[in-house]
Amino acid sequence: MKYLDDNDEKELQEVSDIFSALSSTKRLKIISLIGNKALSVTEIAQRMECRPPCVSQHLSVLKSCKIVDCERVGHEVVYKLSLSCVKSFISCLLGKCDSNDSGCSIVKSVHAK
Repeated sequence: MKYLDDNDEKELQEVSDIFSALSSTKRLKIISLIGNKALSVTEIAQRMECRPPCVSQHLSVLKSCKIVDCERVGHEVVYKLSLSCVKSFISCLLGKCDSNDSGCSIVKSVHAK
């Protein structure tokens, strides 16, 4: 397992960018929507009750951090989670994770205080 002091500046910047991308509730909602099923911008916009251009901007941020990926399916472009650990990480932060996960036990102990 690598520790923070084992990483170079570039890797740490990538982690910082991911945390920055996760700082938006709208982007977290998008991650929860596409966590189990690839969806188009239109489908995401309908479920979030917001305009497609807004969704596209948020997807662009998530894609730049390699959290989501897209592929063409017929006439549509669908987005899916490419960094699956993000979904687990968010679940842990919400206290909804597997009790056998050691990382989650740390988060649960923080929630208990």
